Parts: sequence; C-alpha cells; structure tokens
Amino acid sequence: MRGALCRIVCVVCAVISLTACFKSEDVVPRSDAHFDAALSAFIKEGGGPVALSSMTDFDWDQFGVVGEGTKAEEIESLFGERIIREKRYLGSASLFVFLKDGKVVRALMVAPDVFHPGDFGKLFTHGVMLRGGGGEGLVRFVEPS
Repeated sequence: MRGALCRIVCVVCAVISLTACFKSEDVVPRSDAHFDAALSAFIKEGGGPVALSSMTDFDWDQFGVVGEGTKAEEIESLFGERIIREKRYLGSASLFVFLKDGKVVRALMVAPDVFHPGDFGKLFTHGVMLRGGGGEGLVRFVEPS
C-alpha cells in the first residue's frame, strides 16, 4: 500500500512538472487603447494612407483580420493556431491578428466596423497600408507596390 501511494505521488508530481514545462502563453483576444486611439485619429483625419505598423507598439511581421461568424477552424488555418475557444468568432468587433515568425503575438478586438469585408481572411505583410474613404467609405488594407 505504501509503495503504491509513493508511486502515485511520484506520477502526479511528474505530470505537474511536465505540464508546467509545456504550458504555452495563449494569446487572448483583447482591446488595445493605444491602437484604438491611433485608428480613431486615422479615421478622423480622412483615411490615410498610413502604415498599419505606425499604429502598433509591438513587433510583428504579418497581419490578418476576420469578422463576426468566422469559424474557429478557418481562423486556425489562417493564423496557424487556435485563438478562440468557441466554434465561431462571436465578437461584434473585427479580430485583428498579428504574427511574428509564424506565431500569434497579439489578437485585438477592433470596434469600428469600417473595414472592407473583401480584406477579411487574408494575410498581409508588415508594410501594409490602411487606405480609407473612397466610394464605399470603407477602410482597405493595401500592400505597397
């Protein structure tokens, strides 16, 4: 009995230790006051063009956006990892996802619903520009020529 208890305690300790070693730092979708302020200024000033990178205060090399109702599998396929726990993204805000070296570094919920749906579900480079207005009045993500 005592030997069995000792083995159980050892196994539990080993599992806890291994779990601690392999626990990843999950990126949780959140809002970002700095980014929101920069985006609001962009919209108020007439819509650019302006580099998306000028609105961020963190390092990234790729970016993509998805909208409400996007399936979790589609998000995982686009960004390489699971970001949401639900079967679909249910937030009314657009979900901006930033990657660095193929890993998600930030997921931002961006409230203004001003982004062209044709840009959703695509990856853009660090050089992507925001261009607003036009006939549709929607913000587009444009890669530099």
